[in-house]
Amino acid sequence: MLVLYIAIAGALGALARWGLVMLLGRVAEPSFPWGTLAVNLIGCLLIGMLMEAVERSHFIDHEIQVVIAVGFIGTFTTFSTFAYESLQIARSGAWLRMSLNLTLNVVLGFFLVWLGSLVVRQAFPRRPAVASARYEQSTIEK
Repeated sequence: MLVLYIAIAGALGALARWGLVMLLGRVAEPSFPWGTLAVNLIGCLLIGMLMEAVERSHFIDHEIQVVIAVGFIGTFTTFSTFAYESLQIARSGAWLRMSLNLTLNVVLGFFLVWLGSLVVRQAFPRRPAVASARYEQSTIEK
Protein backbone atom coordinates (compact mmCIF):
# COMPACT_ATOMS: atom_id res chain seq x y z
CA MET A 1 0.00 0.00 0.00
CA LEU A 2 2.88 2.37 0.76
CA VAL A 3 3.99 2.27 -2.88
CA LEU A 4 0.49 3.21 -4.00
CA TYR A 5 0.36 6.15 -1.56
CA ILE A 6 3.78 7.36 -2.75
CA ALA A 7 2.58 7.14 -6.36
CA ILE A 8 -0.59 9.10 -5.58
CA ALA A 9 1.37 11.75 -3.68
CA GLY A 10 3.85 11.85 -6.56
CA ALA A 11 1.05 12.48 -9.02
CA LEU A 12 -0.29 15.27 -6.81
CA GLY A 13 3.18 16.80 -6.48
CA ALA A 14 3.70 16.68 -10.24
CA LEU A 15 0.31 18.29 -10.86
CA ALA A 16 1.00 20.99 -8.27
CA ARG A 17 4.37 21.69 -9.89
CA TRP A 18 2.86 21.87 -13.36
CA GLY A 19 0.04 24.14 -12.19
CA LEU A 20 2.35 26.57 -10.43
CA VAL A 21 4.82 26.67 -13.34
CA MET A 22 1.95 27.31 -15.78
CA LEU A 23 0.49 30.03 -13.57
CA LEU A 24 3.79 31.83 -13.15
CA GLY A 25 4.52 31.42 -16.85
CA ARG A 26 1.46 33.52 -17.55
CA VAL A 27 2.21 36.33 -15.10
CA ALA A 28 6.01 36.49 -14.83
CA GLU A 29 8.73 37.71 -17.14
CA PRO A 30 9.46 34.77 -19.50
CA SER A 31 13.26 35.00 -19.81
CA PHE A 32 13.79 33.77 -16.23
CA PRO A 33 12.59 30.39 -14.90
CA TRP A 34 10.37 31.80 -12.14
CA GLY A 35 8.21 28.68 -11.94
CA THR A 36 11.17 26.39 -11.27
CA LEU A 37 12.53 28.82 -8.70
CA ALA A 38 9.14 28.98 -6.98
CA VAL A 39 8.66 25.21 -6.74
CA ASN A 40 12.22 24.68 -5.54
CA LEU A 41 11.88 27.33 -2.83
CA ILE A 42 8.43 26.14 -1.73
CA GLY A 43 9.75 22.58 -1.70
CA CYS A 44 12.68 23.66 0.48
CA LEU A 45 10.30 25.29 2.94
CA LEU A 46 8.06 22.21 2.99
CA ILE A 47 10.90 19.72 3.47
CA GLY A 48 12.36 21.86 6.27
CA MET A 49 9.00 21.94 8.03
CA LEU A 50 8.31 18.24 7.49
CA MET A 51 11.67 16.96 8.67
CA GLU A 52 11.67 19.21 11.74
CA ALA A 53 8.13 18.14 12.60
CA VAL A 54 9.16 14.50 12.32
CA GLU A 55 12.22 15.07 14.51
CA ARG A 56 10.39 17.06 17.19
CA SER A 57 7.13 15.23 17.44
CA HIS A 58 5.83 11.85 16.61
CA PHE A 59 2.48 12.85 15.23
CA ILE A 60 3.87 12.10 11.76
CA ASP A 61 4.35 8.39 11.16
CA HIS A 62 7.42 7.26 9.19
CA GLU A 63 5.28 6.03 6.30
CA ILE A 64 3.49 9.39 6.09
CA GLN A 65 6.88 11.13 6.10
CA VAL A 66 8.00 8.98 3.18
CA VAL A 67 4.78 9.61 1.26
CA ILE A 68 5.09 13.38 1.69
CA ALA A 69 8.87 13.71 1.25
CA VAL A 70 9.43 11.21 -1.55
CA GLY A 71 6.02 11.29 -3.20
CA PHE A 72 4.74 14.85 -3.07
CA ILE A 73 7.83 17.00 -2.42
CA GLY A 74 10.07 14.75 -4.50
CA THR A 75 7.99 15.30 -7.62
CA PHE A 76 7.08 18.89 -6.78
CA THR A 77 10.67 20.13 -6.63
CA THR A 78 12.75 20.19 -9.74
CA PHE A 79 16.49 20.17 -9.19
CA SER A 80 17.21 18.56 -12.55
CA THR A 81 15.02 21.10 -14.31
CA PHE A 82 16.76 23.87 -12.39
CA ALA A 83 20.17 22.58 -13.53
CA TYR A 84 19.03 22.23 -17.15
CA GLU A 85 17.46 25.69 -17.25
CA SER A 86 20.64 27.14 -15.77
CA LEU A 87 22.63 25.49 -18.55
CA GLN A 88 20.24 26.86 -21.17
CA ILE A 89 20.56 30.37 -19.73
CA ALA A 90 24.36 30.05 -19.74
CA ARG A 91 24.34 28.81 -23.36
CA SER A 92 22.36 31.89 -24.34
CA GLY A 93 25.21 34.01 -22.97
CA ALA A 94 23.15 35.49 -20.13
CA TRP A 95 25.75 34.82 -17.45
CA LEU A 96 24.35 37.32 -14.98
CA ARG A 97 20.86 35.79 -15.24
CA MET A 98 22.35 32.30 -14.86
CA SER A 99 24.29 33.42 -11.77
CA LEU A 100 21.14 34.95 -10.34
CA ASN A 101 19.22 31.72 -10.95
CA LEU A 102 21.90 29.60 -9.26
CA THR A 103 22.25 31.97 -6.32
CA LEU A 104 18.53 32.40 -5.69
CA ASN A 105 17.81 28.66 -5.84
CA VAL A 106 20.70 27.63 -3.60
CA VAL A 107 20.83 30.50 -1.09
CA LEU A 108 17.09 31.07 -0.76
CA GLY A 109 16.50 27.32 -0.80
CA PHE A 110 18.87 26.81 2.12
CA PHE A 111 17.29 29.76 3.95
CA LEU A 112 13.78 28.34 3.48
CA VAL A 113 14.79 24.89 4.73
CA TRP A 114 16.16 26.64 7.84
CA LEU A 115 13.01 28.81 8.12
CA GLY A 116 10.70 25.80 7.81
CA SER A 117 12.64 24.06 10.56
CA LEU A 118 12.47 27.19 12.74
CA VAL A 119 8.71 27.58 12.27
CA VAL A 120 8.10 24.02 13.42
CA ARG A 121 10.56 24.34 16.34
CA GLN A 122 8.67 27.40 17.54
CA ALA A 123 5.25 25.82 17.07
CA PHE A 124 6.16 22.45 18.59
CA PRO A 125 8.73 22.63 21.40
CA ARG A 126 10.87 19.54 21.83
CA ARG A 127 9.00 16.68 23.44
CA PRO A 128 10.07 15.36 26.84
CA ALA A 129 12.80 12.70 26.83
CA VAL A 130 10.40 10.08 28.24
CA ALA A 131 8.07 10.35 25.24
CA SER A 132 11.04 10.24 22.89
CA ALA A 133 12.41 7.08 24.48
CA ARG A 134 8.97 5.46 24.38
CA TYR A 135 8.60 6.25 20.65
CA GLU A 136 12.09 5.03 19.83
CA GLN A 137 11.40 1.77 21.66
CA SER A 138 8.11 1.30 19.78
CA THR A 139 9.82 1.82 16.40
CA ILE A 140 12.53 -0.70 17.31
CA GLU A 141 9.86 -3.29 18.09
CA LYS A 142 8.20 -2.89 14.66
